[in-house]
Amino acid sequence: AVEMDELRLTLQQLMEERMAEQVQAQTVDAAHNEVVSAMSAETDHLRVSLQQLMEERTAAQAQAQADLVATTGQVDALRADLASTRADLALTRADLASTRGEMALMATKLAGAEAQRGAAVAEADRWEAQLSATAASLDHSGGQAASFKAQYEAELQRVEQRRAA
Repeated sequence: AVEMDELRLTLQQLMEERMAEQVQAQTVDAAHNEVVSAMSAETDHLRVSLQQLMEERTAAQAQAQADLVATTGQVDALRADLASTRADLALTRADLASTRGEMALMATKLAGAEAQRGAAVAEADRWEAQLSATAASLDHSGGQAASFKAQYEAELQRVEQRRAA
């Protein structure tokens, strides 16, 4: 009977230990489940965050590509404007050279016209002097002086008209 009591006591201790182990195992399982659940939630949160970061990265890359394309377009437009401006400048330089040539030609023509005008004035002065001398001679000669004087005045008017021209 003592052995039975000892066996019962040992069995009861074993059962209590087993019950304590089961409670401890359940506590460990519950804690493990909580940790797994927390890790799963954290993993889900990290997945969502990673997905958001990847979407943001993709959007940023697309924006950077669009900005690069726009900037490239602007650079190309600026290059075209620069080429157009250079062409305009070359045309302006050609026009300026042509204008300078025309001005030189006009100055040459003007100098020629001035020389012709000077010659015409000298010729008119010579005629005027000759007519004045003729008129003086006619005044001394007498009878035909009035006729020559009228011719002289007509010729003098023509000379003055030439000079005015």
